[in-house]
Amino acid sequence: MYFIDVQGTLISDADKSPIRGSIEFIDYLNDKDIPYMVITNNTKNASADFYAYLNSIGFNFDYDKYLDPLMILESNIAKEGIAAYGAQKFLDTLELMGYGLDYTNPKTVLIAIKENFTADEYAQMIDFLLAGAKLVGMHETSLYVKNNKRYPGVGAILKMLAFATSCSYDVVGKPSLSFYEEALKRLQHQDKNASFEKVTIISDDVTGDLGGAKRLGMQTLFVTSGKYKSAQEIVPSLREELKPDLIKADMYDVLQSINGVSI
Repeated sequence: MYFIDVQGTLISDADKSPIRGSIEFIDYLNDKDIPYMVITNNTKNASADFYAYLNSIGFNFDYDKYLDPLMILESNIAKEGIAAYGAQKFLDTLELMGYGLDYTNPKTVLIAIKENFTADEYAQMIDFLLAGAKLVGMHETSLYVKNNKRYPGVGAILKMLAFATSCSYDVVGKPSLSFYEEALKRLQHQDKNASFEKVTIISDDVTGDLGGAKRLGMQTLFVTSGKYKSAQEIVPSLREELKPDLIKADMYDVLQSINGVSI
């Protein structure tokens, strides 16, 4: 059984097209009736819209096999007093969900991703946090990739703000325990005996997604089709207990490694 990341794993960071072997891998799981969840840190689009996009480019799976942070946000964060930072689509989605944005005296500083945070935005975040606002990340991704450039991910920004203000932070999406527990709960609708120890998680985020998953006992499979050009860029510097169990180039190689499947 599998947890499967999306950006950089199933679809390209460059143009959001399917990565080699990714559609065929989902088809293989469907054909063999292998339990899986597609888990993404998408926050730029409404959940149903991003799911519909994945279907439109050839991924054939039901909505009950899909999970993103927006789907569990309301159970984590109250709707009033939010100073939210991220792409405009994320801010628009929050307002459509009924969240009241407050940049005067917020109770929560909520961070998603964009490539062009300004120094003034960071200064405002710091002021709010020092005044007592809670720090929350939509996820804890290590790197954000856009236009063939790599930017600090939400996880890196959270750690910077925590260091600057001596505050702690919570995370809604991957690799938070609450997110993985929700994914497991939904996986158990497919197989009531599902457990973290029986799950292999596949992702291109070896320090974010896979690091948190490994601590929960999951088997970790790192693909180098997204954030990193090769495993050599990052794996040698990881602590031994966080190094991935398996490394593959992309989903094509993952599929070929399963029972000699070729596509």
